[in-house]
Amino acid sequence: MENNLVGYRFSPTGEELINHYLKNKILGKSWLVDHAISEVNICRYEPWFLPSLSKLESKDLVWYFFSPKEYTSAKKNVTKRTTPSGYWKATGVDRKIKDRRGNGVEIGIKKTLVYYEGRVPNGVWTPWVLHEYHITSLPLNQ
Repeated sequence: MENNLVGYRFSPTGEELINHYLKNKILGKSWLVDHAISEVNICRYEPWFLPSLSKLESKDLVWYFFSPKEYTSAKKNVTKRTTPSGYWKATGVDRKIKDRRGNGVEIGIKKTLVYYEGRVPNGVWTPWVLHEYHITSLPLNQ
């Protein structure tokens, strides 16, 4: 895909992110989605470095990434969200993403996270916001 197409704007809905991009990535069909979305470990970078890692250049202040899920330890099921100089903190209520074609069946969850510089509990709020999508519609063995 060319980056300089006139009139082209990459702005997928939550349903498209779950049903097409995330589902195909998880099912091993990454060639269908790698042209548009980079795989980046979000927690290894500060948020202001992330725009340069995006596959699609945009004047919109929105970028898309696949990021592997990391846990704080092998025994705990707690997601690691710290970066070298801050952390992502979940805020608000998780929102359900529903499939409009499938009678409104839940296919995923959208979490909103805000970036804080520093360490808990003395972190300083920043205007960086991350929307994290999780798929819930795959069979248990996948």
